[in-house]
Amino acid sequence: MAKIRGSIIKEIFRACIKKASTRGDIELSGNIEGFFEFMSKDIEGIIGEKLNTNTLYRRYYYGISNISDSESFSIEKRAIDALTHYAKGKKYSEYIKKYNNTKIRFHISSQYFQLLKKGLVKRLKSNKNLNNTPNKFFGLRYGINPHDSPLYCALIPELTFSIISPNKFDQEYFEDTFNLGQNGQKKRIEDYQKSLLCHALSPFPDTLALLLDIGRFLRLSGGLNLSPNLLLGGIEFGKLNWVVKDFDAKDRLFSSNSFRRKLYKKVGFREDENLFYCEPKNAYSNSMKTLNSDEHEIDTIALSYEALSNFMFGSEYIRKRLTKEEAKFLELKIEEMGNVKTDYLEKLSVFSISTVRDSIDSQFEAIRSVLVHLRRLDKDTFKYYLVQRYNQLKFDDCLKIAIRREHDFDSTFDKIDTLDNIKRRSFSSIYFKDYYFNEDRETVHPYYFPSGNVYTKYSDIEVAKSKVILIIDSREKIESLVSNLDESQIAKILSDLLSFSTYFYKGDHAKLKLIRKLLAVYCEEFAFSWKEYNSHSHAFKHNFEMFSELIFSNVSELSILPFYFYPYIHVELGNGQKMQKIFIELAEIVFYDVKLLY
Repeated sequence: MAKIRGSIIKEIFRACIKKASTRGDIELSGNIEGFFEFMSKDIEGIIGEKLNTNTLYRRYYYGISNISDSESFSIEKRAIDALTHYAKGKKYSEYIKKYNNTKIRFHISSQYFQLLKKGLVKRLKSNKNLNNTPNKFFGLRYGINPHDSPLYCALIPELTFSIISPNKFDQEYFEDTFNLGQNGQKKRIEDYQKSLLCHALSPFPDTLALLLDIGRFLRLSGGLNLSPNLLLGGIEFGKLNWVVKDFDAKDRLFSSNSFRRKLYKKVGFREDENLFYCEPKNAYSNSMKTLNSDEHEIDTIALSYEALSNFMFGSEYIRKRLTKEEAKFLELKIEEMGNVKTDYLEKLSVFSISTVRDSIDSQFEAIRSVLVHLRRLDKDTFKYYLVQRYNQLKFDDCLKIAIRREHDFDSTFDKIDTLDNIKRRSFSSIYFKDYYFNEDRETVHPYYFPSGNVYTKYSDIEVAKSKVILIIDSREKIESLVSNLDESQIAKILSDLLSFSTYFYKGDHAKLKLIRKLLAVYCEEFAFSWKEYNSHSHAFKHNFEMFSELIFSNVSELSILPFYFYPYIHVELGNGQKMQKIFIELAEIVFYDVKLLY
């Protein structure tokens, strides 16, 4: 059962009252029920059926609607549609013509809701223990608070498309990556105040994934009413990165920093307000007092970890990039040592690692994490790891929206904090898989290039560049790569690029209009949704709330399907080629303007 909150219906009534009062039809009295009754005669004339206005009003104000496999919009749907139409001052003849027109607007969104309903009916009937409620079904499926399920389903199309088309968008997309609430406690959206995105500077030109990641992050932050915060790895932090070292690209970080600052400012981040730098010198905030740290201690800690690693494994494994086989071998050695760690107590006591003096377990956990995820055991790598950990301690009551790679670090940070008796952050996360841009599905992290599968597979930087879409790429290269992508990935890419565009072009009515024209070529309804969600500063939040409140109800077709859903529904309806063309056209527009920031 999905509760339909009264705010939507009240809004319709108030719009009707405002319009009717300007025409002198009635006086403003604040009596919504009376006004509804006053209008019933006109509505009955439109829909051709007798209405019980009191029952209808109460049904929609306090209404509860069940998901079923039957079509049941009938009088109630048309009554509200009539009210909406009336509020806009349309003539009844126009309304009747619209209603009987086979090319009625919302044709595609109607198909979406029908597909969602069928998918839910099938799933709910096969999961009787879930009490046949969509909210609880999605809550258990993704480990989120059932009450908040509609919000996440409205913001992340893959969640509902894993129901509609499980072969393309299966539930494993988010399997073990939702980490909402700590210690198994499901936190509510209102328990969070801020959202957090973590990025690092890139030693080479950025990929399309950077724009997609920003678009997705801002969309979720806006929909969940969270204050967006960005933690950007600065130049000194970037110099510690092993990719930068491998390509001897330290000098390239300065141009990357200049470009990024312009880009983040363009989409709404402001330095000293919600744009923070992850640097060694910034790792010592008030939250660090529990660690008894001073400005130079992080170097001592990192050096101690290197010395301890040397003691545990031997010098042949220090200061070099380890192979996967070597890393696995040393991980097993750590496990063996952990089983007999009491034998090492006296020997390990010589390593005065201030943050872990009382916990050998945390020493092992930190070294294991760096070994597995970074595959280097030297001072700079440990410092890189610790600076990221300490900088994130600043963020409390925060929902982190990140790629799956970040989970590798965050999970061990939490373990070490617990082992060291450090006050844990009120910090939860949503983790997404990386984007990919070639038919072999070789991934790349959004915030720096080369990275991901592309970095591990190709040592030649030019070969690596040929496998991803760079912001500086030509249309011909983009077309070549996109033509071989699977349709589900195209839907995801276009959806998030459209989200990025809403923030990048905020206030630029000419560009927003240009994009609307592009979308209209393929679907008038698509363009209508784009316009409605971007018509003014509060449009997205307003329309998103309407959609999320109705998403699991039988009156869901009254809401406006968000523009970022259309790539998915078009792909599902067999229009994948159209989505390719839209993406190529949109990327050409966006890339041209983004490149001006270099």
